[in-house]
Amino acid sequence: MTIAARANSAQSVIRSKAPTKRPKTPAPAPVPRLTLGVLEACEALGFGRNRVLALIHSGRLGHIRNGRTIVIPMSALEEFIRLETRKATP
Repeated sequence: MTIAARANSAQSVIRSKAPTKRPKTPAPAPVPRLTLGVLEACEALGFGRNRVLALIHSGRLGHIRNGRTIVIPMSALEEFIRLETRKATP
């Protein structure tokens, strides 16, 4: 048997084995984000980085600090927007 014949024979054996089918499992539901990083909060608020950091350090914008990392909870952003929104006066 030649090398080419052996290779063809080996390939046909490999092809003949049907792959085992695994049952499809549904993808897990995406987990909603509860916090944003400082730069993401900047984009969400339309403010610059220094302004957001100033709001954090002044206590007007709630945050969570883990070491040097600062994240802003979505609830803190919503609360900040609610408190800072001024009603139009007629």
